[in-house]
Amino acid sequence: MIYKPAPNQALRLSVGTAFRQPTMAETYLDLRASSPVAGALVRLVGGFEGLDPEAIATIDLGYRWQPEWGELEVVAYANRVTNLITRTAIQPTGADEPFDPEAKGYVIGNSFYINDPDTYLALGSELSARLYPVDGLDVGASYAFQYIFNTRTNARFTDSPLHKVSVWGQLRTQFGLDMGVSVHFVSNQAWVDPQYDLDDPSGFDATPLPLDASVVVIGRVGYRLFNDKLELGVSGTNLTDFGGLRHREHPFGNQLEARILGTVTGRF
Repeated sequence: MIYKPAPNQALRLSVGTAFRQPTMAETYLDLRASSPVAGALVRLVGGFEGLDPEAIATIDLGYRWQPEWGELEVVAYANRVTNLITRTAIQPTGADEPFDPEAKGYVIGNSFYINDPDTYLALGSELSARLYPVDGLDVGASYAFQYIFNTRTNARFTDSPLHKVSVWGQLRTQFGLDMGVSVHFVSNQAWVDPQYDLDDPSGFDATPLPLDASVVVIGRVGYRLFNDKLELGVSGTNLTDFGGLRHREHPFGNQLEARILGTVTGRF
């Protein structure tokens, strides 16, 4: 629903639901995976007909103001997530489990895909502004906050950052020179990605894996020739790549290096 109190203002209320069907692996997986102990295997088993789709219910409220010199938007939202698909702790098989000649080991435990009985709530907001101080110059900034937690334990879901900030600017001149730069900040995270640990009673080590806060700088310079029919450009990503400042998108991911790209664009 959208309500306009003035021609350049709007209030928006959105309500919706969505679902995600279990993947083929989550449904039908039957894999004997190796473990840190030689000859000891863990059987990962799908949920078959017992899995329900993951589900989300959302509501968000937004306000937008668009004066002649820019625009301002404020959004607040809540998401309720149920039936998340996860794996159980390793369930021991017992001492009479036979040797598996194909996998060359003994299956010491099973882990099944199930629906998490807990409910998760994500609360967030975002403030963004875009300004046009002079012809050809656009500048903007946005800040987003998101807090996700388990409604039964009140424990925060730390795989997602609390804060995201973006600042950007773009200049387009009449004599053909274009320049743009953007800076993006993401706060630190702690991903929970269980790894095999047969010394743990559950069979998995669920110690959170830290992911440091990061800053990414992206820039571009271009020049338009022959009435904009030809454009030469140079763009770069991860321009803050100075050794220790390299960041990862996932605790096990590669560190992202700087990239410089030259382009030639023709229009006719």
